[in-house]
Amino acid sequence: KSAAIGAMDDWISVTPNYMSKKPGSTEGLRKCFASKKLVPDANGKPQLMQVGKQWSVLAIVPEVDALISATNRSQSLMSELRQAWSGENLAEDFASEEKTIVLRGNRYRFAMVLGVQPGRAKPLFDDADGGTPQRFIWLPAIDPDIPDVAPDAPPRLDLPRWPGMYSQSIAEPDTVLNMELANAAAPSEYQILGIPDFVSDLIKATRREVLKGNPDVDPLDGHRHLVRLKLAAALMALDCRYDAVTHGDWERAGAVMAVSDA
Repeated sequence: KSAAIGAMDDWISVTPNYMSKKPGSTEGLRKCFASKKLVPDANGKPQLMQVGKQWSVLAIVPEVDALISATNRSQSLMSELRQAWSGENLAEDFASEEKTIVLRGNRYRFAMVLGVQPGRAKPLFDDADGGTPQRFIWLPAIDPDIPDVAPDAPPRLDLPRWPGMYSQSIAEPDTVLNMELANAAAPSEYQILGIPDFVSDLIKATRREVLKGNPDVDPLDGHRHLVRLKLAAALMALDCRYDAVTHGDWERAGAVMAVSDA
């Protein structure tokens, strides 16, 4: 597992670059993004303010036992991870103002890579009623078809910054994004990716059947199409395209999902 993560680091670079994190609690998850500091106000009086550190976070947890241990200490961590996966508001208060970090919906990005031995996966699947394992894409770390002679290393992939509303005239757009974590995003700030009509129709139809209580539709699979769509968008970005998910992206994502299902 760790070797695969190392190979990823050798193969791909992204802008902005990331410093991987390993959150150990609900509070720790939010502190990956921001912290509270005393900052002088206009009159020089110190005020406790939220200071953004990193709006885009990749959590790498090589051993699932570390995550399970963290959830035993912080009972709401699984729920917080599910909300972060969906980009929802993370804004409930803690008893101490110093611990209250506010992350507004669609102001941050969160992803997690988790190393899981099959025999240690039970606590994750025990949380299936909450939808936790359904939000993961499951991939094997073994390759029965590995060749005896290793192929040449693939060329390195350098992904540029995602084109958006922040123009090149801003020297540090990440600094701007870090400052906005606690502020609600206006709809005009969103970039809407195109997706095939049949994918949109499929997602809406599945949701309707879940709401109708159709016994043939498992409500725990309600996020399945969104998982596949997120994956299709990632494959789109690896192709350095940033406008629309194509039919081909969706089909390739389906091949990965088939491995995950297996």
